[in-house]
Amino acid sequence: MPRRQRLRRSDRIRNRQNNNLVYKRTEVDSEEKFNLSKLYYVLIAITVIGIAYLVFFSGAFNVKDTTISGTKDINPDEVKEIVREKLNSGVFKNNILFFDGDSVSRELKKKYALKKIKINKHYPDRVDVSLDEYLIELNWLSGGKYYYIDEKGKAVGVYTKPKENVQIIEDKKNLPVEIGKSMVTPEFINFIKYLNQNFSSVKGAKITKIEINESFNEVNVYSSLGFYIVFDTSRDPALEIKNLVTAINSKEIANKKLSYLDMRIKDKVFYK
Repeated sequence: MPRRQRLRRSDRIRNRQNNNLVYKRTEVDSEEKFNLSKLYYVLIAITVIGIAYLVFFSGAFNVKDTTISGTKDINPDEVKEIVREKLNSGVFKNNILFFDGDSVSRELKKKYALKKIKINKHYPDRVDVSLDEYLIELNWLSGGKYYYIDEKGKAVGVYTKPKENVQIIEDKKNLPVEIGKSMVTPEFINFIKYLNQNFSSVKGAKITKIEINESFNEVNVYSSLGFYIVFDTSRDPALEIKNLVTAINSKEIANKKLSYLDMRIKDKVFYK
């Protein structure tokens, strides 16, 4: 009798095992880990979609304001237009995240004579452009190109057209010009500036062209007078202008058809 009871207990344990009442711990852990992984990937997908919408479609990073500072001769509206063109040239238009400031800097340097360019992005929607211009005193024409000369006489850029309202010096020898190197002295520049400012004292005449030939110490100045004048740039321009006025009003020259006047000899004017 006792033996039968023990057998019955054993049978009950087996029956419970066959009815899946006993499980391995590893099976439960595996099932829980699988469910967490699914949730993790869903969260990642939602996050990526949200970021993509924010960056590309929401308009949160659209540039709403562009500020230009440091301009002197340069029209700030022209700079803004260059920035606007670059902003609208890519796939994601007007998006500050994809705005290429370096390409704007290269474009500005091609068009203007600039010492420095600084472009800052202020997220989410503003671009600041700060410029430091060279002071251009002369347009130097050589080999069909215009080289901008600053106040120190240095060539700071080469362009296909002259800077407006700046005197052109035409090099008849078409000598090569190296950017960053000095072309003329500040004294030469000051001489030309004086001529431009005071030439009207010679019968109200206006300068139409200035040429340089063999030497930087000599320039041929063409004007509305109908003949050219050879000036010595190493001398006092005020004295040369004074002698020019005196010579033109003298009886020796008055009413004569002239080819040129030569001012290079001190206190003497030669004509032909």
